[in-house]
Amino acid sequence: MSEAELSLRETVEDFLDVIARRRWWAFAIACGITLATIGAVLSLPSRYISEALLVVVQQQVSQRYVPDSATTLAEAIQAMTRNVLSRARLSAIIDEFSLYTKEKQHLTPDALVELMRKDIDIEFLDPIPGRSDFSAFKISFTANDPYLAREVASRLTSLFIQENVKRRGEQATSTSSFLIERLEAAKQNLAEQEKRLRDVKTRNGGDLPEQQGMNLTSLAELRMQLQTTLSSTRRAQHDRTSLEASIGDRLARIQSERTALLKRFTPKYPEVVKKDQELAKTQALLDGLRAGTLGTLKWQDFGTPDELAVGQLKRQVEANVDEIENLSKEEARLRTEISQVQARLNQTPIVQDQLAAIQRDYDLYKQNYTDLLNKQLQSDLSTKLEENQEGQQFRLLDPPTLPVKPASPQRLKMSLGGTAAGILMGLVFAFVIDSRDQSFHAEKALRQAFAVPLVLSIPLLLTPAEGRARKWKRAFECLAGALVTLVVLASELYVYRHG
Repeated sequence: MSEAELSLRETVEDFLDVIARRRWWAFAIACGITLATIGAVLSLPSRYISEALLVVVQQQVSQRYVPDSATTLAEAIQAMTRNVLSRARLSAIIDEFSLYTKEKQHLTPDALVELMRKDIDIEFLDPIPGRSDFSAFKISFTANDPYLAREVASRLTSLFIQENVKRRGEQATSTSSFLIERLEAAKQNLAEQEKRLRDVKTRNGGDLPEQQGMNLTSLAELRMQLQTTLSSTRRAQHDRTSLEASIGDRLARIQSERTALLKRFTPKYPEVVKKDQELAKTQALLDGLRAGTLGTLKWQDFGTPDELAVGQLKRQVEANVDEIENLSKEEARLRTEISQVQARLNQTPIVQDQLAAIQRDYDLYKQNYTDLLNKQLQSDLSTKLEENQEGQQFRLLDPPTLPVKPASPQRLKMSLGGTAAGILMGLVFAFVIDSRDQSFHAEKALRQAFAVPLVLSIPLLLTPAEGRARKWKRAFECLAGALVTLVVLASELYVYRHG
């Protein structure tokens, strides 16, 4: 054998020798710790867990027609958990079921509520792929009594179901009320925009963009009428010039005839007087024509041919003056209307910008009103679903269970752990005691302790009485060890079956 194998073999032999010598110490400590652990484990109170499974039943009407107005289920559960596990409700449950009677003697009400919250567990099940949501969840409660655990779990389950119905109903109602308020405000804003639009159109009756074509047509027609009027005015002015020339010629002729008569007669001669009168009328007619007014021409007696000719000129002058006056008024009217139409055309782009700005606001308010109206209709449908209990609900799939075995403590694991710890402590204690022993139990120890070589060894020699006593001692040890071992095994079996 190699040197390493010899060293390992010697180490194992030494280990077994120590255990053989200190076996009772190791056995007693291991059994004592095991039995003490079992006793401690059995003295711990049993904790029972009652569980209830709730599944989420989606609304019966397709969301294509009535979208679900509620938040995600995870957010809803968190909100409901805060309400259900509030201090007031948990305190009421503690008083109703007389929970934590021992703890009430040294804990405050707030501490009792926190203790109960630790005994409540909510676990989400069956997560929906691609969403932070789930289709079921489990509610559990831990108590020292299985029946009490089931009753409290049942109460918590009913509270969650009631809270879900209440929450969804309140959410649908509050959403509907909010949308009604917003819809009324949007309606008011839309009415104000419509009024602004009407006011601008009323103030700018002829300046509206849709009237631009009509204004352009009217402007073209007025300009054509103005050109016609100007042409007529030029013609009338030409006629006036011709009349002035004709009257001037006649006036020169009468003046020449009067001069010829004065050479033969006195100024009071009837013919001369008549020529003076005719000359005065002709001069007055010329002056009236040049002045553009005939207000001073009141004479109407036309007897002689010359007077008839003067009367005819008078009528022509009156006609020309009236025509020019009417044409001037028409020209002024046309120019005024052209200015007005041109001003409306110039104002049209400004009005168009104003109307465009108001129209944009109007379209936005109208779109907002339409969206709110659609949401309000959907909210009304959601509220109706909740009133008929056809919306998303919690259904109790598995009612709270009546636990048969305690969930904690894990007595078997704890007792087996105590056994392992006892064996380890027993071995450690055996080696500690053996290390303090100064006696020699093998030749190897003597050789290591003394430099003098060992000459011989004397084997153990026992008398027959000592031999019999040693046999009885070993038999007693075996019997005691067997009894203690049976007690330990029976204890472990008891823990296994009743723990």
